[in-house]
Amino acid sequence: MARITIRLPYPANVSQYGDNAYYSGKHWSVRKRDSDYWHDLLMVEAPWDRGLLRSPVRLEFYWNDRMDLSNHSMMAKMIEDGIKGRIIEDDSRKHVQEITHRFYNEKVITIVVEEMEDG
Repeated sequence: MARITIRLPYPANVSQYGDNAYYSGKHWSVRKRDSDYWHDLLMVEAPWDRGLLRSPVRLEFYWNDRMDLSNHSMMAKMIEDGIKGRIIEDDSRKHVQEITHRFYNEKVITIVVEEMEDG
């Protein structure tokens, strides 16, 4: 099974991308700017030369910050959207069948995209 690991540097103020910031009613233009930030970061940092992984896949997110683990779902969604069509074919349930979030002690955000046996 193929596996691709992406490592992203932490933004200066990671909490501005957390779910709590979105629940506070961020304007659509700020949400768009946030999404553009993550997509642009992925364009620089992700290993695009590997091609599309065979579906289905699992996404594993590893975080090391002060936010609650469940407060990372918006960042995960923007990252997932940023790899769609380049590393994963799509983000529908046919293609992404599992997402996990874990804390760890590295100084970067790590995303592991791994093919699963036919789901």
